[in-house]
Amino acid sequence: MLYEALSRVIGDMCVRLGVPLTVRSISLLLDNTIREALLEVTCQRMVEEGKLIQVDKDSYTTRNMRFACRVNLLISREYQRLGMTLLHTDAGSEVRYIPAGAEHRFFEVRPSSIGAHAGLGLFLRSSRRVPQGCVLCEYRGRTLTSAASSAAKGVYVVRVRSSGTFIDGVTATGEHLSLATFINDHGPLRANAQLMEYDSHSGRVFIVAIRDIAPAEEIFVVYGATYWGFSSYEELKEHLVPPSAPVSKATTALSQATTCRRCGEVVPWRVLRLHSDVCGDPLTSTLLLNLDCLPRSEYTAVCTAGRILAGERVRAFHKATSLVSLSDPQTLAHTFEDIVQDLEFCFTDDAEGKGSS
Repeated sequence: MLYEALSRVIGDMCVRLGVPLTVRSISLLLDNTIREALLEVTCQRMVEEGKLIQVDKDSYTTRNMRFACRVNLLISREYQRLGMTLLHTDAGSEVRYIPAGAEHRFFEVRPSSIGAHAGLGLFLRSSRRVPQGCVLCEYRGRTLTSAASSAAKGVYVVRVRSSGTFIDGVTATGEHLSLATFINDHGPLRANAQLMEYDSHSGRVFIVAIRDIAPAEEIFVVYGATYWGFSSYEELKEHLVPPSAPVSKATTALSQATTCRRCGEVVPWRVLRLHSDVCGDPLTSTLLLNLDCLPRSEYTAVCTAGRILAGERVRAFHKATSLVSLSDPQTLAHTFEDIVQDLEFCFTDDAEGKGSS
């Protein structure tokens, strides 16, 4: 009877708190009324019966709370409220992901920092910050099956390598179908994101941050020199010609903004279709108390005792980096500790994109 009572209490704790629990933490929550040895035996039996799973060597949670626990460990409550969640990747990892329904809460479209000739660009909002490895958005649009189509040769078309198809980011009338279509190319040195595909998400193309993105920073990817008709970016730079005044004037006209009558937000007219779907969302203008989306816990940072006590140092460091996989660079920002040091890494170039604003 004692086991049944304890198993219900422990299971309820795991669900309510939403984080992995150690025997020590369970004992403290019970005000030390139950010996840790008895709690350890109870947890082990619950694991054998499938009621609990071991998150690591000394912590537990219920099976149906595994994903929720990882979300709570890797994403702060504020960013969860904005819609950020986790996405399963081919490497078996889970990385931060901004789904389609939440993209407008993180990004805004305004005139590109490149210059008037570049038109509009996609910017991270000034009240947000996202870490390296985060899936910023998805390149969505019309699926084209053949490159022979005239639409497949358009400037907003991305080739999907995994399926051999194409994604056209605008409608036949020129309306944009996703925020990703506003991302510009400013050369390899300025790129802070790249297009990426996953076998587990065939037919889809995502934009992934290759470094931390600061508030109000514009998102840049590399289209590839061939997109511009050159063999390399060095050759492109040599032949770069400043846009003529009429071209710059026309591009500026296309970037003109209007004030939404419903919510009062200033929106470029080319974004009105996308804005109408999310107009009036109060979370768009929400200010955050902490711009860092990674919560501090023993799974993401070494505590003070772990830094001082020699016997605890190695164990604490392993715990604080347990959510990181060195074979998957997208997870390197899952900890506050410096695990990269002199390690060289890069994302796998699995996607080739074309886009322009």
